Amino acid sequence: MNKFVVIIGMGELGEIFARGFLKLGYPVYPVLRSMQLATVVSAIPEPELVLLAIGEDDFHPQLEVLPDYLSSDRDYKSIEVVQSSA
Repeated sequence: MNKFVVIIGMGELGEIFARGFLKLGYPVYPVLRSMQLATVVSAIPEPELVLLAIGEDDFHPQLEVLPDYLSSDRDYKSIEVVQSSA
């Protein structure tokens, strides 16, 4: 079984990414505006990916509240492409 994917922001882009990850067999945990990010992420041990699918104005404030184990040693400019093995 694949590791979990956390998607922060379930607007138009978040929904599209979620469907894609689900089709690839990744369990997806959505994080909505009304949810406490730290609570959700603490329940998910070491997700494969945390995807910020949010507006530009909300991007940097969300980076500030990510738990340390998710934000340390990460390059926010890099993009990993997940390919289907099918």
